[in-house]
Amino acid sequence: MDKIKLVNILLAVTAVGLLVLAAFQVRIRPVADQVVILKAAGLKVDDSARKIVQTLSNATGVATVEVAAEEGLVAVGYDSRQVSPDALVAMVGGAGHGSEVWRVLSIGEFKELTGRYPRRTGGCEGNCRIAR
Repeated sequence: MDKIKLVNILLAVTAVGLLVLAAFQVRIRPVADQVVILKAAGLKVDDSARKIVQTLSNATGVATVEVAAEEGLVAVGYDSRQVSPDALVAMVGGAGHGSEVWRVLSIGEFKELTGRYPRRTGGCEGNCRIAR
């Protein structure tokens, strides 16, 4: 009887350990409460736009990233408690493009300007249109 009890305890401990490990592998996406529109210099549709999307998408506090390469604009939905617009400018700079904050909008203001909420899927392959 003691062997069965020991096996059950070991199984329970193993299951809890696996659940804890799995919990650390889950990345919970932040919820955007603001959108910053950045003007980025020298932005192209190809690799430069993808590099910016990849850099910002992996940053703490960033929920969405959209690029309008032809206009040189990057829209970033972010959690203002986790990241600042200036930090996002620095990240774009780290991706090889100078940028500056053009506008900071609430989610409601972004919806009024564009007619939609920020996309959750990431970049737009340079085909996004951001209302001016």
